[in-house]
Amino acid sequence: MSLVHYQPTILQGTTKLGKITCGADGYYDMLAGGFDAYNSAGAFYDWNSAKPHFDNSSHFMRRVSSNALFGEDGHPTRIPGWTNDEWIVRILTIDPDRKSHHIKEIYIDPNGFKNKDGNPIFAVYLRLKPIGARAQVLADSLENENINTAFSIRCLTKDFTHPYTKIKIKIMQQIATFDHVDEPGISIATKYNNPALEMREVGQEDIFTRPNIKSAMDYVRKNYSGMESESVLGSLESLMETTESGLLVPKQGILRPANRPVTSNWR
Repeated sequence: MSLVHYQPTILQGTTKLGKITCGADGYYDMLAGGFDAYNSAGAFYDWNSAKPHFDNSSHFMRRVSSNALFGEDGHPTRIPGWTNDEWIVRILTIDPDRKSHHIKEIYIDPNGFKNKDGNPIFAVYLRLKPIGARAQVLADSLENENINTAFSIRCLTKDFTHPYTKIKIKIMQQIATFDHVDEPGISIATKYNNPALEMREVGQEDIFTRPNIKSAMDYVRKNYSGMESESVLGSLESLMETTESGLLVPKQGILRPANRPVTSNWR
């Protein structure tokens, strides 16, 4: 009886070994996502709305500069029976039991990849180190040349359908972090490409309204304290500002080029 043998082919024909270099400080440089890119379902992740979140003055980048940005092993999942308050706060917090890495720096590169339309993808690179209760899971994945380690952005988005192209466009409302995941939503978002990104939707439109955000802020003040409370409240305040300003919709189609942003220092 003959046997059928399967093997991965993603690295065949290349000189890559499936390994990435770890710096002397224990941090890895990892491709973690991209904007102006399509996911497997054909939705387009808009750089125009994402760019302000990568400016040094944004709440998200202040967390990076203060060494306070961590990620988890896997995205959060909504527990049946959770209120909107509980769900939005869970998206914006890190579960200590699932913490897997610290993100030291973030870098945006518009020159490494192109989307299916031939336009630049704004690739997101992270400098990260396995840290926390699930650190070993991530470390084993990074060091195993047979595992195509992937990361995915955790964020709050609003979607709209472009009136001419009919393409679903994901508009960035708030970035929480980048998590370690089994499979990327966008094909470039893996260790083997390292040069990973898939947006995290809330799934309920009304969670972005002013009353819902204010309710979540009251929930945090009542149930959280200390630095964790300040961090989540800061994210909710930033979300409130984004909600007040409305959707950042591209004015000239969905493939308009943008300038490279100023982010944290990258060495």
